Amino acid sequence: MYYNVYIIHYNTYVYYQNIICKGDNRKMTKKITVSEEEVTPIRRDPPRTSKILLTEMSVGATSLAMGVNYTDVGSMIPDGVHDKDEAMFLVKGKINLVIEDKEEIIVNPNTAFFVKAGTKHRLENIGDEPFKIIWVYAPPLASHRIKK
Repeated sequence: MYYNVYIIHYNTYVYYQNIICKGDNRKMTKKITVSEEEVTPIRRDPPRTSKILLTEMSVGATSLAMGVNYTDVGSMIPDGVHDKDEAMFLVKGKINLVIEDKEEIIVNPNTAFFVKAGTKHRLENIGDEPFKIIWVYAPPLASHRIKK
């Protein structure tokens, strides 16, 4: 028997994908979308806000993690070095991307950029509004995985 499941969370529809279990005639439902409004923001210092959207915990993603970051005017995402590749997309604002304290690249809206694992990088807000980036780690960082 199959059931239709409709869930409304903070006035946002949450969509599910129907999956047939291998070796089983039962049908299970798995969440495949996450609205930004569903996620509790994490306030960080220097002043910025992060929301982790797609992870193993939220949708079962095991090969990547995705989120969004809003960084205040005059603030930054400080120097970081990750053991995973990171892709980013600037939705709005203006960034000075500093690579290994040597190279500076101005990033404008609607631009994707990539930071290879092991590369020191910093994102400085040089615009007149908070910048918004969407980020993806592949594979996900350990903090985005279910602890086993």
